Amino acid sequence: MPSELWMQLLWIFPLYAFLGWCLEVIYCSVTTGKFVNRGFLNGCICPIYGFGAGLVILSLTSVRYNLFLVFFGAALLGSFLELVGGFLLKRAFHLTWWDYSEEPFNLGGYICLKFSLAWGVIGLLLIQVIHPPLAYLVLSIPYYLLRVLLVLFYLYFMVDVAITVLTVRKLDRDLQEITRLSALINRGSDFLAEGIGDSAIEAARRIEASGFAGRARTVRGRIHAGRMEARSRLRRRLHEFERFTALLEYRGRIRSRLFRAFPNLKASDNGGALRELKARIGKRGKRDE
Repeated sequence: MPSELWMQLLWIFPLYAFLGWCLEVIYCSVTTGKFVNRGFLNGCICPIYGFGAGLVILSLTSVRYNLFLVFFGAALLGSFLELVGGFLLKRAFHLTWWDYSEEPFNLGGYICLKFSLAWGVIGLLLIQVIHPPLAYLVLSIPYYLLRVLLVLFYLYFMVDVAITVLTVRKLDRDLQEITRLSALINRGSDFLAEGIGDSAIEAARRIEASGFAGRARTVRGRIHAGRMEARSRLRRRLHEFERFTALLEYRGRIRSRLFRAFPNLKASDNGGALRELKARIGKRGKRDE
């Protein structure tokens, strides 16, 4: 691949990843009435738009005068990227980041006709209106300055990706731990209730059968041993509950931003834990406002 084409690809990605982020922010701000930092990453970058723009420009510039072909090709390429991106994110993190299941003519909830058409319109505008003047402006930047800017961007981009991936990985582990602790706490409370009840019934039966006087010491010993065992188990359950509560109350900045950016975020295996965590963080956020 010629070096000029490589350089074109290198500056197309950050430019349109940023413009795509702006588009997402405007769309979400209009629909929700408040500012939302959209996107998987923390910075002002939506990678899917950068990749999408690169694919559309490289694939469809040669047929830019055929408006129907540009529209159809952009719709197809954008939908393909959204489908693959949503599938890979779900497989990697066990989370569904967007869901179009309620939209008509959707495919697995990853893509739908409405947004496929939107990709077509965006691609048409990109090829016919947006890219030519932007390409002229970018290419007017001195070559060495452009290289420095690109190096700085990609260094920042890699750091942002690493931080976000680590945060989402930790979120997945926390959801698994919350689910595990919730099950332990529920089983523990049932065991304690049954154990205490059974101990009381057994003690009452022995007292009644022995006439109390002859075996009072044995009964007291059994009651004491049962009480100590119950206390030990209760302490373990309290520790589990404290860990459970701490996980629910933890609210990292990146985690909170992801929940705001993807309000329909779903977990494949730990849906209850995710809903509880989002509810706790939402309540704390309202109290802090």
